[in-house]
Amino acid sequence: MKNVGVLLAGGSGTRMHTELPKQFLVLAGKTLLQHAIDTFSASSAIDEICVVLPHHFIQAISGADWFRNYAKPIRVIEGGTSRTHSSYNAFCAYRADNESINLLYHDAARALLSMRDLENVIRALELYDGVVLGTPVVDTIYELDESKTLQRIPERERLWCAQTPQAFRGAQLEAAFTSWQKKGAMLYSDDVSLVKAMLPNIDIHLVESQDFNMKITTPTDLLVAEYYLSKKI
Repeated sequence: MKNVGVLLAGGSGTRMHTELPKQFLVLAGKTLLQHAIDTFSASSAIDEICVVLPHHFIQAISGADWFRNYAKPIRVIEGGTSRTHSSYNAFCAYRADNESINLLYHDAARALLSMRDLENVIRALELYDGVVLGTPVVDTIYELDESKTLQRIPERERLWCAQTPQAFRGAQLEAAFTSWQKKGAMLYSDDVSLVKAMLPNIDIHLVESQDFNMKITTPTDLLVAEYYLSKKI
């Protein structure tokens, strides 16, 4: 079974308020995307890396020969108009190869993913059809209506924050995306949401994150990540 790390780097990063999408911003001397590639490339359990990029960045990145120093094969494909479409494009690229695969979808904005968390997800995928990395909710969560009036307070002990990687076996992705197309190709916030909506009976296992795996979304997040790396080193 071939393990492919799919690095989703097709977003615009509007909340970062920069001209460059956030995946190309520099953190401790490397772009966020390069940090993610480094981690996946260093794992002996990953066979290949797929980088999903906006159309207008593919030629520039390929021309700069970003990927020549990596031992793992790296495939670059064009992203879609949404997170869901980008994930689907990656799946289609590998389905065309007619290989038995596992896909591990990872947000390139989570540049601090540790090797331990990555390989814990890969090991869990040997036992489950789907796996997601996550962390327990520490705040009390309110559910509101449209007028921001409190409606419900869920039990915090049952709530977890979703992270990435989110990993699936190829057969389950095939079934999920086939159903997704038939039902009108709705958009979902992440890959677990899509797969669970299309395959409600699938068992998706949550692996608790052991290390700092924040999503870098705002300028403040970038500063926090810089500080974390400076102390870690």
